[in-house]
Amino acid sequence: MRLPPFFIIRRYAHAALALVASLACVAFWIVDAVKGG
Repeated sequence: MRLPPFFIIRRYAHAALALVASLACVAFWIVDAVKGG
């Protein structure tokens, strides 16, 4: 019982999207802290 490649790709894409979103949130927080002083 193997999963189709589509589901695996979707799972990896979802994980990558969450990782990019968290990184962007951290970067925005750092920039906001630097600009806000």
